[in-house]
This record gives sequence, structure tokens and C-alpha cells, in this order.
Amino acid sequence: MNIQKSNYHHTIILYPGIEKYEILQEVMTPMINELNDLVINGLKDSTGKIWKIKPYFSSDWKFLSIILGFNASNANYFCLWCLCTKKDIGNKNKVYTIEKNMNQLDPAFFNHHSSEKPPPGHIKPPLLKIIPLDYYIADELHIMLRIWDQLWLLVLQELKMQNRFNDSIRAVIITEMRRISVTFQFWQDQET
Repeated sequence: MNIQKSNYHHTIILYPGIEKYEILQEVMTPMINELNDLVINGLKDSTGKIWKIKPYFSSDWKFLSIILGFNASNANYFCLWCLCTKKDIGNKNKVYTIEKNMNQLDPAFFNHHSSEKPPPGHIKPPLLKIIPLDYYIADELHIMLRIWDQLWLLVLQELKMQNRFNDSIRAVIITEMRRISVTFQFWQDQET
């Protein structure tokens, strides 16, 4: 079975409200309980066969971090899976692997007799602790949009540094954006 095929992807929650941990904790409780039951007991079909459920969770980075009880993405420890810090950004010599797991989070948040601290960056209990940490997947679209935002920013900075960011370059960019049906315009900073 190829879990990458959309036939195996099912939306289990659509939430139009504010993305805030405490609100999500409250509105998701019935779904969390049902998901826990499905993972623990499986799903019984009409023939009596019990199917094991292996849930994955995919969303944008912000929603992932809220669901995992994680701090802000601009904090020193920003990665949901490893223990890298801001100073590690750009270090191409380090091999990044998944270093954390739900077993580390469990005693820290769910065993009140434990003195164990959660891994750095985790400030609240994960809402979907039944899903293993390596089954949380950042949405590719949001990652690519963020990368393209950064690349676009670098292109504009390079043009400015070379004193080539002028009306003719702006016209080329606007023409190309129109060609690909993207609404786009430049804003001019006004000194106040």
C-alpha cells in the first residue's frame, strides 16, 4: 500500500477558528478520544475483520507546532523533530535525524509523579499523543511557499544590490506575473 497516494488520505478535522492551543484542545477532545479508540482497538468491518489504524498527521508548520504543544518557530529550539538550535541553521556538516519521540513527552506531561522534563521546545502536552512523532509531516505546499518566498526575497535583494532594480525590471516582473495569472504589484515605501 502506498500511503503517499491521496486515496489513503482522509481529513479528520476542519477547523475555521483561531489556531490557539487551548481552543483546539477543547474542540478536538471528542475527535482525539475517538482516534485513540481507533488506534488502540482498530476498526471492525461488516465481516468482523478488525483493521489496524496507523494515523499520520499533516498540516502547515504553525498548526503542527500547536498540536504538538511546541513553542514558536522563531524560538532557539524550533524543530519539531530534532534538537537543533538557531545556531545550527545553515550548518551543512551536521546530519539531522529525528531525535525526539512521544515516549520522551509522555512522562514529562502525562505522568504527574515524574520529574522528567520534556525535550527543549515542547511547552505543552501534545494533543494527538497517539500519533508517533515521526508520523507528523509538514505540508509540502506550505514548505515550498516559504522557500519560494525566501528565494524571491533574495532575487529582489540581489537586484537592489546591483542597482538593477528599476522600472524596466519591475515591468518585466509584472508582465511575467500577469502571464502566469498571478495578481501582483509593487508597493513603494513612503517616508513619513
